[in-house]
Amino acid sequence: MTKKVNKKNAIVLILVLLVVGLIYWAYASRPKVEETQNTQTNKVMVYHNNTLKEEVNGKLIWQCYAETMTVDQDSQMFTMEKVKGTFYREDGTSIEINAPKATYDQKNKNIELVDGIEAKSSDELKFKTDKVTWNGEQGILTCEGNVDINKPGMRATADKAESKDAFTNFKLMGNAHIIKGDNQ
Repeated sequence: MTKKVNKKNAIVLILVLLVVGLIYWAYASRPKVEETQNTQTNKVMVYHNNTLKEEVNGKLIWQCYAETMTVDQDSQMFTMEKVKGTFYREDGTSIEINAPKATYDQKNKNIELVDGIEAKSSDELKFKTDKVTWNGEQGILTCEGNVDINKPGMRATADKAESKDAFTNFKLMGNAHIIKGDNQ
């Protein structure tokens, strides 16, 4: 009887070792799954031939048309190409600004137009500059870099110009020159 018990124990031991070996083999040979990193993807939307605008108390302050507009939903930053912007004055006149590129930060309501700006107003003011910035909080329109402003009877050049009334009146800064009269 002891031989039968020893035989049974040996068979049970072999079966247990076989099961343990099978479990180890299954665990060791499983395919390695790489941990996926929790990366955030920016939600970006692209629009074509779209217009942004800002109104205060039902009055249009500015509007900006772009052939291509990319919006990062997380940062609320708008990137625009081939831009035509219009800034409206209190007296009903306006300035139309053309730019190859622009950005708009919806959080602080700032617009930046870049890469060679040309603008003209409905009252014959014209200007060229490298960059135009609209500060939405302060209501200041700023031109920076090679500023050249022309209006009937006056030409002004400077490194920088600022205006709170869409260039009806403006302040020049850095290498400022003003020529008055019709001989500009």
